[in-house]
Amino acid sequence: MVRFRQHGPDTSLSDTWASLSKAIQEIHAHNASNLSFEENYRFAYNLVLHKQGKQLYDGVKDLITQNIVKLREGEVCPAFPRAPTANTSSAGASGLAIKGLGAREDAAWDAASRSQEAERFLKALRSSWDDHVSSMSKLRDILKYMVRSLVLLEVFAFS
Repeated sequence: MVRFRQHGPDTSLSDTWASLSKAIQEIHAHNASNLSFEENYRFAYNLVLHKQGKQLYDGVKDLITQNIVKLREGEVCPAFPRAPTANTSSAGASGLAIKGLGAREDAAWDAASRSQEAERFLKALRSSWDDHVSSMSKLRDILKYMVRSLVLLEVFAFS
């Protein structure tokens, strides 16, 4: 016999948000395989049903912002290409002079180095973007009711 957790008046809204918030953080951490999407959908549904849609929206927005900042600081910023320093006139973008290289070879070395840095940056940016899109598609499935309900409320509020 399958038993379902109770999500009604006996469960506080703060406990419901805490559970949903933890689930969203697990999704961002790529641990979604052990989550029940039906249960998390019910959490979001109950929050909207109990007129907590604005708080749900703001909480989700804050969690997504935190994840984007984490991705930026952890992956994108470290891979951002560094500008050559002032003392790299004949030392290449890395600041290292290479014996036997003339001006033409030195310029080619700089271009190759810059190209590698740009490629590393674009790969980090793409990885972060793919991570974000993956998380957002999972969140979309959980928060469909919130989006539908809040959009309808906003449409009717401005009509």
